[in-house]
Amino acid sequence: MGQRRAGRATNAQGRVLIANFGIYDREDGPLQRFDPATGKHETLVAEVDGRRLTSANYPVMDEAGNTWCANSTHAETWPQALDGRPDGFLFVLRPDGSTSIVADGLKFPNGLTLSADERTLFCAQTTGPDVRAFPILPGGRLGKGERYGPALGLLQEPGKPAPDHNDLGYTDGVGMDVEGNVWVCLPAANKVVAILPSKAVVTLIHDPSGETVNHPTNVTWGGSDLKDLYIGSIRAGYVLKARSPLAGAPLIHQR
Repeated sequence: MGQRRAGRATNAQGRVLIANFGIYDREDGPLQRFDPATGKHETLVAEVDGRRLTSANYPVMDEAGNTWCANSTHAETWPQALDGRPDGFLFVLRPDGSTSIVADGLKFPNGLTLSADERTLFCAQTTGPDVRAFPILPGGRLGKGERYGPALGLLQEPGKPAPDHNDLGYTDGVGMDVEGNVWVCLPAANKVVAILPSKAVVTLIHDPSGETVNHPTNVTWGGSDLKDLYIGSIRAGYVLKARSPLAGAPLIHQR
């Protein structure tokens, strides 16, 4: 396949979920699974409710066995994908194998993370530019989403001067720490911020020159105390590792 991988996650059995982002090559973008023990690849979801997946993105799993995932856009090019079109959606793969679109009309839904009690699914809406919170309902469904905290910056508007890159708010990957803060990557600004439970926003990392933190797109935690912070990038050829002041909320394979 020629797709780029737009998200990976490990389930409780140690198998790896892979979200394929087909916009790069105008290919399909299914959700797949890889078993490192056997080398087996399989496609889990290629379409939902009759809609083909073209840009699966950022799967997360909960204790009930549901896999939540975004399909960011059906645009064919990056300029189209980032023009604010509300053609993205969230879908769920339930443990019985059924699938459904659970939130629609989103502006490039991207990173996903769960609250500690798994009652809320948080979604970075890249051209929001914001994070939206969706109540998780029984049966692998979502309630109506709402903006969580403020808009996180500015966007480039056609025909208008470009904002200072430090102010750009295109949101990407998100993560949850043990105190309920939602960490949000802002790649165009070389910045990572956190939305506190109070909905206030604090800047955690900012590297205006991009010398070290260059277009951060994902945050996650590891190590025995879950304080080893890892920051991925869409542009840099490396993953950053640092010590975090707070532990990350444990993911399904870390519990």
